[in-house]
Amino acid sequence: MFIEAFLIALFVMIASMDWLVLNLGLSYGPVIGLVIGLVLGEPLQGLMYGGYFELVFLGMLGAGGAQPPNKIVGTALGVAFSILTKQEPGTAISIAFPAAVLMQAVLIFTFTALSNLMPKIDTLAEKGDWKGVERHAIGGTLLMGSGFFLVTFVAIFYGTAFVEVIVKNMPLWLTDGFAIAGRMLPAAGFAVVLNYFLQWKNSYYLVFGFVLVAYFKLPPLGLALVAICIALIEYNIRSDAGSSKSPTIHTEEQEDGI
Repeated sequence: MFIEAFLIALFVMIASMDWLVLNLGLSYGPVIGLVIGLVLGEPLQGLMYGGYFELVFLGMLGAGGAQPPNKIVGTALGVAFSILTKQEPGTAISIAFPAAVLMQAVLIFTFTALSNLMPKIDTLAEKGDWKGVERHAIGGTLLMGSGFFLVTFVAIFYGTAFVEVIVKNMPLWLTDGFAIAGRMLPAAGFAVVLNYFLQWKNSYYLVFGFVLVAYFKLPPLGLALVAICIALIEYNIRSDAGSSKSPTIHTEEQEDGI
């Protein structure tokens, strides 16, 4: 189990640095789930569970500098414990979410500690020592990633046997309750996102999608294709409407930006 825990923690560290700096997509739930599934010998289950936890954490958005529960650690541990204990993701979320909250606290502490380096970096930048700035930036990113590594490794290596004992001794009504709640969490994630972004003038699309699924039994892939077609139609209509407008005549004052 040491090798599996080490490999998973190492990937989580890489995914966290991608989330902080590179943005190559390694921090998304399906990618995390697929890699963990490959490490644990269940790639298909890992991919599906990763998509599930991506929906669970979908609505946990950081406002300004606030840090929400960390979805990278939460997804990684949720997928790992789901595969290792052979339980539904709804049961594993009871362990994954506290780990995500723990990583939230670790991140806040690390960000606070690293803020003390900013005066030093400003001094290096004023002197033109860009190599020094680069060293501090890389060192800070590695330090941040190390926190992800430690939390993930300790949770998987030391917690797997403990989690298996807890899950096996849970009463049936409790595990069923976790499973039901777990199925509701992706919907809650979507609801939080819609609360941020939904414009009521476009709410009829939401009703249309509900009708297609509830009454016409359209599967998720079909619904996604319909949504893409509607989005492209809307985009083309608005683009054509924008290009057909007569060009605006700018006065000298407007051209000067006044």
